[in-house]
Amino acid sequence: MKAKSIIVVASLITVLITVIWTLTVKKEAQKVDVMRGNIRALKDEVNYYRTSDSLSAASVERLTLALSEFKEYYDDLAVEAAKLKLNVKRLETVNRTATKTVVEFKTVYRDTIINVIEKAGEEEEMFKTDTIRCANYEDKFITMNFCEIKGIPRGTIEVRDTLIHFVHRVPKKFLFFKWGTKAVKMEVVSLNPYTKISHAEFIQLKK
Repeated sequence: MKAKSIIVVASLITVLITVIWTLTVKKEAQKVDVMRGNIRALKDEVNYYRTSDSLSAASVERLTLALSEFKEYYDDLAVEAAKLKLNVKRLETVNRTATKTVVEFKTVYRDTIINVIEKAGEEEEMFKTDTIRCANYEDKFITMNFCEIKGIPRGTIEVRDTLIHFVHRVPKKFLFFKWGTKAVKMEVVSLNPYTKISHAEFIQLKK
């Protein structure tokens, strides 16, 4: 009976050691995967490309950081989060995308003649005509209105844009077999054809 108890205890200890070893190996493997992913994210440049309908898009790999690393290397983003009254400890992911918009267009000036009243003296008023040149341009994504008054152009420019972000898993691959996760990437696309994505970052905070 005593021998059986010893065997049972030994078996339980063996199982416990195996479980702990398995979990340790798995945890270390996850750390290695995160490290490799961070090396790729820092080493590889952002992949800029055009979609099938010529919209600007970018692909960037996830950078996984501890909270202390995020505060040290991305303190500007931590400050912006604080401005929004967000607790940095509760952040899951942070995405930053930079864009620039360049519009080439042609339009024609419209001349508008106006009457201007100017004082010639203390009591005398003099009527004077002046010409204001105005132009405008508008489509689905941009509206421009401006006038040239006394040689100085003044007006407004309104740009409408939508950025869509997709986070997806890239599986490991060998020949025709796919399994697990090699990397996590973010694809971002601008729906404004005048906009070009110039920079993208995808940061995930460790928990």
